Amino acid sequence: MKCTKTSSATIVEPEKQSIIEIFTDFKIIYDDIATNNIILNLSHLENINNKNLSLFSKLIKKHKKNKKSFVLIVNETYLNKLSDEITAAPTLTEAKDLVEMEEIERDLGF
Repeated sequence: MKCTKTSSATIVEPEKQSIIEIFTDFKIIYDDIATNNIILNLSHLENINNKNLSLFSKLIKKHKKNKKSFVLIVNETYLNKLSDEITAAPTLTEAKDLVEMEEIERDLGF
């Protein structure tokens, strides 16, 4: 799993193809990046849905409760199929924009 820290977020690029393997690897590194906004790139995966992303639900909720963004990059085909509780974007640029917008909202007290 490749992690790249930018000024606004840590971008995580999984090398595995299975959502279960990605989640297992992600849990191992999570504590090291938990204080950062996180962008997790899952755009290479097919058949993304709420059921297989439910593995990440507790971590996403915990992360947002700690006033940090957690954005998934998924293929545009799957965006409309995801729960409203999951923040997702089709590209890295859009994911970064979402992180910035959420930072502004938090700064304004929303």
